[in-house]
Amino acid sequence: MKISEVNLDGVKNYLGVYDDKDDDLILSAMSAAKKLIADYTGISDEKLDDYPDLSIAFYCLCSDMYDSRYFAGNYQSYNNPTVDIILNMHRRNLL
Repeated sequence: MKISEVNLDGVKNYLGVYDDKDDDLILSAMSAAKKLIADYTGISDEKLDDYPDLSIAFYCLCSDMYDSRYFAGNYQSYNNPTVDIILNMHRRNLL
C-alpha cells in the first residue's frame, strides 16, 4: 500500500480506535508521520509512494505517536526498531 492511499479510517482501524473523539489527534499524527518519513529519508513527498514498505513505518509512527500522547511530560528517547530498519533502508541524506 502507498502512503497516499492510507486514510483516517485505515489508521483508526490499525490503532483499534472505533469512535471519532480523537480524529484530530490522529490526523495530526498522520501528518507528522509523513513529514518525519520524508525528512528522515530525504525522499520527497511526491516520491514516497514509490516505496510501499514506507507505509508500514507510517502506521508504526502513527501508533507510537498516538500511544505515547499521555507520556509527553515523561518523554524518553525511544525508537521503534521496525521504523528504524525501514527508514534507514531508504535514507538518502546520510549526513
